[in-house]
Amino acid sequence: MTASEVHPASQSGRRTMPAAVGLAVLGALVGVVGSYVTAVAGSVQSPGSPGVKPMTLLLLAVVAAAAVVIGWRWRIVGIVAGIVMLALVAFAFIDQLAWSSAPGAWSNPANAIAYGAASGYPTLIGAAMLTSALLHRRTRTGD
Repeated sequence: MTASEVHPASQSGRRTMPAAVGLAVLGALVGVVGSYVTAVAGSVQSPGSPGVKPMTLLLLAVVAAAAVVIGWRWRIVGIVAGIVMLALVAFAFIDQLAWSSAPGAWSNPANAIAYGAASGYPTLIGAAMLTSALLHRRTRTGD
């Protein structure tokens, strides 16, 4: 391929509209799945002393690292996913969703969203994803 065959939009680094919409839809899916995974990681039942268990902290650290990588690598996906995660927490609070801490309750997605909103973990992960995407966008554009 010669330089004259390259599309001008690809030279400037801008995405076409269908690609941006596809990334936004992917971001929404990542946000919903990320919120669920964060709630499940935050509710892991492991033996030990009362309080936050080391296994819970380890799983949340892995989820947070993945969120930052996603937000940094794919900016549109990270921005949309972070907004979706924060919107799910806001929805759970506004709708006053009830949750259960029973051992098998994590398998119910509505319970996981409500538990996640009460725990605060999805808020932190969503904010981290959104912030990393916005910071990467800022460093790339020079604003």
